[in-house]
Amino acid sequence: MKKTILITSTLFISLILLSLIPSTFYESFGLKSVDLYSDIRKSKGKDSLIARQIFVDSCQEGVTCFEDYSKNKTEKTKFLKAIFNLKNNSINKVRIAYFGDSYIDGDILTAYLRDSLQAKWGGRGVGFIPITSHLNYFRQTIGHTFKGFDNYNMLKQSKFDNNLAAGGFCFIPTEGNYVQFSGVNISPRHKDFHEVNIFYQSNESHNVSVISDNKTEQITLVPSKHIQSYSLKDVNSRKLNLYFPASENLLLYGVSFEDNTGIFLDNFASKGNSGLGLAKITQTNHRFFDSLQSYNLVVLQFGLNVVSANTTKVDWYLKAMKIVIETYKTNYPNATILLVSVPDRSMKKNGAYETMPSIPMLVNGQRKLAQETEIVFYDLFTAMGGENSMVDLVNATPAMANGDYTHLKFNGGKKIANILMGTINYEYEKYVRKNEIDSANVNL
Repeated sequence: MKKTILITSTLFISLILLSLIPSTFYESFGLKSVDLYSDIRKSKGKDSLIARQIFVDSCQEGVTCFEDYSKNKTEKTKFLKAIFNLKNNSINKVRIAYFGDSYIDGDILTAYLRDSLQAKWGGRGVGFIPITSHLNYFRQTIGHTFKGFDNYNMLKQSKFDNNLAAGGFCFIPTEGNYVQFSGVNISPRHKDFHEVNIFYQSNESHNVSVISDNKTEQITLVPSKHIQSYSLKDVNSRKLNLYFPASENLLLYGVSFEDNTGIFLDNFASKGNSGLGLAKITQTNHRFFDSLQSYNLVVLQFGLNVVSANTTKVDWYLKAMKIVIETYKTNYPNATILLVSVPDRSMKKNGAYETMPSIPMLVNGQRKLAQETEIVFYDLFTAMGGENSMVDLVNATPAMANGDYTHLKFNGGKKIANILMGTINYEYEKYVRKNEIDSANVNL
């Protein structure tokens, strides 16, 4: 045993001494120099020892993270990368399409999320506004009045079903029509209008009267076989009035209010829609609308209209919703598709309100659906506090949710928006950190 230790020690010391001899000595005899530390020495010749950093995609306690079920776990990266490129001036705009039911109607929740996003990463304007709305008086992020339009949408059958787009609707101008938009003081980013886009489809040209604070002008909407947009630049006005010719050949969708750079969130709320109505929109209209908007994130938040106190099965719904998700994956290829779970909803039992048993069941089904379709999932039910969190919102002072124990008040929308914004911030910081680590490792 002692002999073995002696031989090993002698060999080790000899190798150390040999490694100290200059490489030029070995080269003169045609030999390779001895370097015990070659595997850990930095490749570019520096004497310091560098350890390769490892990025761990974990989730901090207290934060509900995005669950990425794509094959390479890169689905959420598309959206985070877009924000990174916007911040570094590589691109001018980042767009979000937020589809949902009455939970986001009137721009509740999305108003505060949009404002937080724009406050951090730039941008002005409320994004897409349909020509008419049943909640125009309720929405606080823009003034909106109108008259003289026929409304067609995905919740009722009509001869215009193949012309539906955006949030699943289209509008036909009739005699004496007008639509007026006005800025509001709820946010410095909503006071006035800068860049305005009108979305339409027509097989003939139409002249439209545009009246703003500064001028009156006539614009011409040119013919197009598919959805098209007309851009008004440098509007710089607090009010905007549009007057369209009465024509069944002119299909109108909405108007987008934005700026030349920043992040923009379009609210596509549809009261009473389970999400399945979106299947009515043709793939062609999906593609052409996305070609105009180039969305980086598509949010699908539905489910409140599917469950009740007596619901025991949701398989039929998840199966149908899978087709909708696959459609959005196909037709919005550059966007991260994010499925947001159903929020908490309460029912009365034994004189007290508590979470419907069908809510956790649907949340689990939606998570499984995200796994099957390989998209990103966000557990809003858990993020807002889980079981009986809706009860807490209703009982808050002041109340953050309505007495139906289903829908939010504006201050409740702000609370949920702050939670979601916290997740986006956390995921973005992780993305930046990963990029820094990857860059450092490349330079080793």
